[in-house]
Formats: sequence, structure tokens, C-alpha cells
Amino acid sequence: MKEIKGKSKCVVFDMDGTIFDSEKVWKNTALELNKKYNINIDDDFRAKCCGKKNDLIIKYLNATFPSIDGAKVREEWLNLVEEEATKNGVPLKPGFKNLINFLLKKHVKLGLATGSNLKEVQIYFNKINLDEKKIFDIILTCDDYKKSKPNPEVYKTARKILQTKAKNCLGIEDSANGSKACWRAGFNTILVPDVFDVSADAYKNCVGVFKDLNEVKTFLQDKI
Repeated sequence: MKEIKGKSKCVVFDMDGTIFDSEKVWKNTALELNKKYNINIDDDFRAKCCGKKNDLIIKYLNATFPSIDGAKVREEWLNLVEEEATKNGVPLKPGFKNLINFLLKKHVKLGLATGSNLKEVQIYFNKINLDEKKIFDIILTCDDYKKSKPNPEVYKTARKILQTKAKNCLGIEDSANGSKACWRAGFNTILVPDVFDVSADAYKNCVGVFKDLNEVKTFLQDKI
């Protein structure tokens, strides 16, 4: 693993799989679509989609399952996820509140960099009675950048808005695509793997790999 380059003055979070335990929701709703359309949106397909914007996921759907209308199925998938999140909520990943409270007390700039849309962000946070606008200094959703993770555009954009040098930026991700985008932007990158396997390349380029956000908080005690 890499050595952390400097004191962290800003921390940028991914959302799905990093802040919220949402991958289970995506999996369960995919199973519904599999039955309806006689397709197989499996773990490998969903791993490939991690961090990707909607247009690329539609292309993957069309290429992998030629019998369906990818745009229609993707819209239905998003609606199913939003319905589930609105009805039952999506649980936070362990340690998120502890880590956020620690970072806020340290007056660290905070950002959110997600491939989801703003409506999803609002549903997720509102359901658990948290105001995302009071937590994050910036929120970048899929409508705020052109190139999907693992392209580093979203993290480079976050750094510019937060006016912080790359060596003082920290990103927290759960996936291979997300972590690659993060370190390609020059960020110190922390990986908290979720449901998908992460490559050796990802481990090599991160400053830390942890089982949950409580461990991340402990790691950052003397690095903020």
C-alpha cells in the first residue's frame, strides 16, 4: 500500500456501498428484473456497473441482453430501487456517523461524489433523517460530470471546487472502479470493500484498506 502523502484537509465520499448498504437493494431489485425479462443481471454485471453513469449502464444492458430495451429496463430498475428506499430506507454502513462527527469537529471539508442522481441522494438521506446539505460542502451526482468512474473527472472536479491540493485530499470508496478514479485524481485513497472482490491493483494504490468506517476513523486520528 501507498504512504499517505499529507494531512487531509478534505475528504470525499462515494455513496452506494460506502455510506449506505445499498448494494443489497440493487441486487434484490435486479432479481425481480431477471424474473420478469428472463435475463441474468448477476454480481459480475453489477460489479462492472459500480460507479458508472446511467448511459454506460444502459449500453451494458443492451450489449449483454440484446432481447431487452436497456433504457426501459434501467429506468424500471431505478424506479424499483427508489420505491424500496422510500418505503423501507437504506441502512447506513457501520461507523459513518462516528466518522462524520469526527471529521466535522476537525473542520475538514467534506464532499460526496456519486454515480447516483440527486433524487436518490435525497431519498437515502431524508429517510434516515439526515440533511446531506448540512454534512457535505459539495455534492456531485451523475449530472455534474461527463465521464464515469474509473475516470478521475468527478474527483478532480471535487478537488477544484474544494480548492485543496491533491496531496491533502482523501477519498473513501468501496469498489475497484471508484478507488481507481480516486487515486488517478491524485487523492490519498481509502478502500472499504463492500460486496464485490477488489483487485490487487486497488490494494496497491490505496493508503489503507479497512473492514468498516469505524476503522477508518481510527486510522485518521493523527492524519487530519
